[in-house]
Amino acid sequence: MANFEPSSFGSFQIYKADKENNDFQVNMFLNTTSNQVVPYFSQFVYQSILSTVKPGLQFNVVTAPFPTFHIFSLRTKATKIIDFPAIISLALALLPSVCLGMIIFERESKLKHMQLVSGVSRPAYWISNLISDLV
Repeated sequence: MANFEPSSFGSFQIYKADKENNDFQVNMFLNTTSNQVVPYFSQFVYQSILSTVKPGLQFNVVTAPFPTFHIFSLRTKATKIIDFPAIISLALALLPSVCLGMIIFERESKLKHMQLVSGVSRPAYWISNLISDLV
């Protein structure tokens, strides 16, 4: 059994204690923020009751987690493998929307028209937009 302070895991109330018939009824109030609360605190309560009935009597609790199934470990690896491409594809999907947003803004404010009237060629306009978007 692990070394722990039982009061940090909970408290208990014995509401019926009949020592002649060995009948004990207990309420346990557990702090469930820890995984090992139920077996260890229950063992502490039962051992305190047993030491009242028969002094020197003890029992220990041994807990062992269930093994992780192979399918669960494969699923965990698969989700880790999928996360990176999903984030990259999302980022790459947003790049054209940013470029198109700037082009739409230029159309609304007639910047393209002003540049074309000023003598800028269409290929120079589009190449400069592409370079500025990539930078």
